[in-house]
Amino acid sequence: MKNVMNKKLLLSSIATSIVLSITSQAQAQDSVFVGHLADMSGPTAFVGKNYADGVRDSLAYINAHGGINGTKLESETIDYAYKVPQAIASYKKWKTRKKMVAMQGQGNGRYRSINFLCCT
Repeated sequence: MKNVMNKKLLLSSIATSIVLSITSQAQAQDSVFVGHLADMSGPTAFVGKNYADGVRDSLAYINAHGGINGTKLESETIDYAYKVPQAIASYKKWKTRKKMVAMQGQGNGRYRSINFLCCT
């Protein structure tokens, strides 16, 4: 079972890397940035790894089918290991440098902290 999961993760990562490298090389005028905070290590990795695979697969699928109304999704995945300070730092970097329009991930601690940053 673990080998199947590792192979799935590897294949998902490769496919996503290919899609993202093509997208970034083309630098389509119509692209937006989506940040992806993942728990691929740390105390919630047992859920986070599969969730991260799903997010990456979804982003790749959307781009492979023309994006959203022709707008491609550029993304970056960061394994923040359920460390809230690292999640906050990633959010701030993406918001200021990459002009992030959305962020994907799961977890209460990170989102409560980021919600406080962006909505107060």
